[in-house]
Amino acid sequence: MDKSEIVNQLNKQLAEVSELRKLSYSTNEFPRWKNSVQQILTQAYGLDSAQYKRFENAPGKFFKVDTELGRQQSYHYQLEAFESALKTLIQRAEMG
Repeated sequence: MDKSEIVNQLNKQLAEVSELRKLSYSTNEFPRWKNSVQQILTQAYGLDSAQYKRFENAPGKFFKVDTELGRQQSYHYQLEAFESALKTLIQRAEMG
């Protein structure tokens, strides 16, 4: 996969984040989206790559309150962390 194809595919995934924000934490779209990004990163860089690990570990550890509000806040926190990681990966791919 060449650099422009990687950037193009990752940008398509990044564009989906705004729609994911509108959804509930219980949506099946979030895991599907995350899996799609992971597949792109695996194909482009490999499962053991720094890029894959950067995305996978983006949310880090966080405290989750087991209420409806807590689960929704956790969902948004994770989504923002993945979005930030994706933006960084796209910038680095464009430079490299």
